[in-house]
Amino acid sequence: MTIDTIHIDLPPNQIPNISNWKDLVNGETGEIISSRGDLEEIIVYRNALRVRIQCSLPKLLKGNNIYNLTYDETIAAFTKIENLLGISLKDGIVRRIDFFVNIETNFVPQTYFKYLSDSRYYIRTLVGKTSLYYKNGNREIIFYDKIQEIKKNKRYNGEDEVPSAFIGKNILRLECKYKNAFLKNMFKKSLKVKDIYSRDFFSLLNERIYLEYICISKINRFTFDMSKIKTTTDLKTQLTRIGIEKLGGVNSVLEMIDAERGSPHITHKKYFSNWKSEVKELGRIKNHTFNSNFADELTHKIENYINDYEAHHRE
Repeated sequence: MTIDTIHIDLPPNQIPNISNWKDLVNGETGEIISSRGDLEEIIVYRNALRVRIQCSLPKLLKGNNIYNLTYDETIAAFTKIENLLGISLKDGIVRRIDFFVNIETNFVPQTYFKYLSDSRYYIRTLVGKTSLYYKNGNREIIFYDKIQEIKKNKRYNGEDEVPSAFIGKNILRLECKYKNAFLKNMFKKSLKVKDIYSRDFFSLLNERIYLEYICISKINRFTFDMSKIKTTTDLKTQLTRIGIEKLGGVNSVLEMIDAERGSPHITHKKYFSNWKSEVKELGRIKNHTFNSNFADELTHKIENYINDYEAHHRE
């Protein structure tokens, strides 16, 4: 697990050593509303209420956020921010923290998306062909093709090339983004930068990213098998599954159901949850399905990554 981008709020009297401030000015009064500056990979915003620092720690330390950081490297990145800006971060309030694992997969990352279904408390959204989002108001889980993202950023923003060590590899990024409201509820207080310095905090994030993944329903593969048909109900179940596959699979049918929310001919909201539960149950019936090799591969590799991280994190 690696911490990527972090957003930190400091009191307005802590002015960072930034020389390229750009002011947003009220056109009527001439008053400065806010200012923005940057230094290396650090972006700083300030107004009358706060100073906000935003930085990708792997980019700051290694030049590209495809790289993992160890605990010691993460602390070194915070120290580098403090030295560059001439301020202390330790009492800063964490407003958002993004953390990730990179998984090298056998196939391109988007191959695995259709086997990842709903997750409680989240809205599932497939964006384009290379990103799968699970969102609610205060946190996000994202699966995406990290190599394609780097190539896209290079094409549109002139950012760095894919590092040579990753050329020809399939890198699936699993990333969590936690905002302040969720962090405050999780820790029962405002999370400060000095709290991150604990190794226990890193173990907690490592556990959280695994739990977020495990809570996502996995779609099994369907096979039509006459030998499994013993009753009329068995036949109807198999024919229903064929219909689901023809409509694009379990996730496609779930999206169709969601699209009908607000339709005047549906009088009770509970119908939606009941229908979705029925569709997902059909996707799990063991007599007519078998585990997806793609989902099994992804689960196995994520579990190994999480376990290896925890084993070496304490050394």
